[in-house]
Amino acid sequence: MSNVQYFLFFPLLIVFLFFHLESCDEKKRHKGGLKNDPHITKIYRGIEVDSIEANIRSLRNYHTQDDIDAVRHWIYDTFKRYEEASDHNLKVSYTYRSEEEDSAEIVNIAAILPGTQLESKERMYVVSGLYDAAQSDNKNDIRHIPNMGVIMELVRTMSEHEFDATLVFLISVDRKKNRTGTAHFIKGIQKYNLHIAGLVLNDLASYKHRANKYKNEVRISVPRISGGENQNTNNDLQSRELGQYFYEMSEQFVPHISVEVVEREDTERELFADFNEYPVVRLDPPGQEDREREEVPPANAARYVDYNYLHQVVKLNAAVLSTLANAPAGPSEVRADIAQSDDNISLQWEPNNEPDLKGYEVVWRAMDEPYWTDSEFVGDTTAFTLKGVSTEDLFFGVRAVDRYDHKSPAAFPMSIQD
Repeated sequence: MSNVQYFLFFPLLIVFLFFHLESCDEKKRHKGGLKNDPHITKIYRGIEVDSIEANIRSLRNYHTQDDIDAVRHWIYDTFKRYEEASDHNLKVSYTYRSEEEDSAEIVNIAAILPGTQLESKERMYVVSGLYDAAQSDNKNDIRHIPNMGVIMELVRTMSEHEFDATLVFLISVDRKKNRTGTAHFIKGIQKYNLHIAGLVLNDLASYKHRANKYKNEVRISVPRISGGENQNTNNDLQSRELGQYFYEMSEQFVPHISVEVVEREDTERELFADFNEYPVVRLDPPGQEDREREEVPPANAARYVDYNYLHQVVKLNAAVLSTLANAPAGPSEVRADIAQSDDNISLQWEPNNEPDLKGYEVVWRAMDEPYWTDSEFVGDTTAFTLKGVSTEDLFFGVRAVDRYDHKSPAAFPMSIQD
């Protein structure tokens, strides 16, 4: 293998995204409102506990054979079956890279579901899970199997549907205790100037515990928002907003699971270091650190997995990804002006270009509130003055809304003029 990195997947991605729809009219379909979204309803009907369990049991069998190549080949072959079932709307490929310092090969399995709206298809959401590295100290280490089971079920069920924006499902190699495979995949996307609007990292070790106090809970970790002299970056805020999106979707579509958004600093596992240019969240169960220290016998791993928990996690991922991929992009160039009055704030932004856009929604909350508490739909306009609010201790944002009530994540003002 050459030390020069190469990607088989990205030329395919570029050709499909930029030429697939040039001669096609936008496909007509009813996407529905958030409270009764037929897309999510149909996807939910297809998500099966038995399917998740069957894939995880097969993965466990390959892991106990000490053959990481067999693991990824089986995943790839399974993805190819899903591609055929989708009438080849799904595109599946390996991505490769050689590490120059040690000539170690990094191999990911990627599946792309291209967007069908001309104005949105270049916008991309990436959801990833891990598989164990060939150089792991314990080749029978099966703690990443739940991650693979979640991504595989997402691919199986969501590949039968169409979305405005592009979805990328990635099973990436885990080396050096961080997401090396995902990081290299992202670098490949950067090479082609593609727009990653969100990155979802599933890091699950959902094994049954004799006294599992974390049952049906998911922690959504986001980069800690800095303050004081180290001002918040827009990507930090957008990561926080992506975390809030998970919370809102869980309230509407997955009421049996409790979501908590937690700001976390990078640790020795380098949770977000490779992805600071993008909105990014990491999903794991509370108490993950304790569970990772538990010994789970590989030969019996499958019976320790909490499949009902994973079923809920798949639903949560599906609700968020489906809504994000059908919603408009977040408004761009949002600006705030508070110079006129301490009790008024004037917001301006650039218009979206989606053909199904209905208008915009202004949202706000106190700085000590974790989620948006107030909102006002302002119509199809690019400027709005919010009156009678104090600007000293509030966060503001602007969402784009389509005709089916899909809402983008909120975009924050770039600057405030005094």
